[in-house]
Amino acid sequence: MFLKFEKKKDASGNPRTYVSIVEGYRDVNNVSRHRRIKSYGYLEQYEDQDAFLAMVNKDLAKFEKEADNTISFSFTDTENKNNSEFNRIYNYGYRYLETIYDALNIDKYLNDYQKRLDRKIKYKFKEIFKFLVIQRILRPDSKRATIQEINKFYKMNLNFSLDDVYRFQTILSNVFDDLQNHLKLETDRLIKRDFSKVYYDITNYYFEIDFNDLIDNYRHKGVSKEHRLDPIIGFSLFMDSNGLPIKCNIFNGNASESITLIPEMNKIKKSFNINRTIVVADKGLNSSKNIAEIITNGDGYIFSQIIRGRKGKRYHEHILNDDGYIKEFNEEGELIYKYKLFEEDFEIIINGRPNIHKRKVLIYYNLKDDLIAKKKRFEKISKAIKSLRNNAYDIDHAYSKYINKELFDKKTGEIIEGYKLTKTINHDKIAEEEKFDGYFAIVTNELNLNHQELREGYHKLSEIEDMFKVTKTNLLFRPVFHYKKENIKSHFLICYTALLIIRLLQAKLKRDGINLSVERIVNVLNSMNMEIIKDVVHLHHIGGRLDYKEYIKDKNTNFNNVFSGSDQIEKDHKLLNISFNVNFDYAYVKIEKFNRYFKQLHFHTTTA
Repeated sequence: MFLKFEKKKDASGNPRTYVSIVEGYRDVNNVSRHRRIKSYGYLEQYEDQDAFLAMVNKDLAKFEKEADNTISFSFTDTENKNNSEFNRIYNYGYRYLETIYDALNIDKYLNDYQKRLDRKIKYKFKEIFKFLVIQRILRPDSKRATIQEINKFYKMNLNFSLDDVYRFQTILSNVFDDLQNHLKLETDRLIKRDFSKVYYDITNYYFEIDFNDLIDNYRHKGVSKEHRLDPIIGFSLFMDSNGLPIKCNIFNGNASESITLIPEMNKIKKSFNINRTIVVADKGLNSSKNIAEIITNGDGYIFSQIIRGRKGKRYHEHILNDDGYIKEFNEEGELIYKYKLFEEDFEIIINGRPNIHKRKVLIYYNLKDDLIAKKKRFEKISKAIKSLRNNAYDIDHAYSKYINKELFDKKTGEIIEGYKLTKTINHDKIAEEEKFDGYFAIVTNELNLNHQELREGYHKLSEIEDMFKVTKTNLLFRPVFHYKKENIKSHFLICYTALLIIRLLQAKLKRDGINLSVERIVNVLNSMNMEIIKDVVHLHHIGGRLDYKEYIKDKNTNFNNVFSGSDQIEKDHKLLNISFNVNFDYAYVKIEKFNRYFKQLHFHTTTA
């Protein structure tokens, strides 16, 4: 802010000095501009010019002090229209995600990649990728629908078409592994990570098509986690002990999950220079071949173990024999938890020869799991009984295993071919299953681990399951609309980057003692909208969702059905700003002050 002396001619044509207080600022396009704060007329009209200038300087000091809080603007009739540029809404909440994106140096990586290609490409790789990643978090949709919102972000001036996006995806697929390696190394620089244990799991996503692809593409019918009949694609994920993704890969939908573990594990160990680690996975990946490879490579494993049926038969005596259990009871004397820990010899085949190695087995019972298992079975049995009463068509459902199907001769009681098919509830099957309700088994070659370490080590695997839930519920990895192999790879690379960024944001918040779900974070960021009214920014109200009262039960936070009187989005916004160490809460503010706040946002992992 300064005094401006302009040479002008008055009405008579005489040269005069026009005096005003002027403020400099930069507009949304970073162009330097001036706004006039107050005009005083011509200097020559004042008899005592020294006294006049002293008064003007006094006003200048006052305006400088009040500058940030003095807001005024006016509209012409043309400007004051509903579809005027001054009424256009921009989102600025994306900046909190962009700070993490920028900290990962993705722009530099993509700039270098584009230069290496040495092609005359008009669009910029970094612009397309950043926009698609951030939109995948804030408003996931098809690429076609996503690009329709290309102008929604403040200060993100983008210039590319939908065709450019499709072309870029084909090119991006070539760095599917290399960009992930870059993201891993940059994440290591930002956060101290723990690779002593790595967690591995695999899920799948569906395509809304009827038939399989040719063998060299991904879309094939397989065992769907969502029990769908559409062709699917397999998606594997490694997670570190911090709960952050390390690397992903994709597989044909009909590929067996168990054969993916060792090749993927060898890849990350080699790419990321990990000498030894303990892989943690569920029972679907617990095979003798995988265990043999893990031991041969000098690594460890913690796997859940099947306990029902033929595969779990070796542990039935241990489970049902009450000797050796360490037990825990509630205040009413009811058994709520018990466990036993023992070592066993386990035979594996290494280089074609049988080898005996020792491993530790943890078997435990949890009353809560017992009750949940019984509740789920009761629901299936109820459906089975209902289907018998209604004489439903002979289609297999989840409850079908509880129905006996026999050809029965009522006169002799014999099962004979050619007689009427009779269906009854399989009570023997139910009784056999009930024996193992609430029981769980974990096996490991890490003989130094105790009961608590084993349980905690394995149950962190649930964080991968939570991540998969985020990919399907919040980030909408599926349904996948692409059909070209290259574009499918690029789609999942974009999605994986979005997943990493949102998990890094959650990790930052958690280090500051703040636990927010992805849904609540996205609600806040999508609520952070603004309009630019000439040189003033109007920030919309951040809120609109009433909060429920909290209560603690079993050490977990729960919510009842009564409003707390606060706004959830408003509260979460304050928590977000605490973590980012900013304090900005205005409805109207001059654009230069808003830009200072916007630029001030940075990603750091120290506690606020």
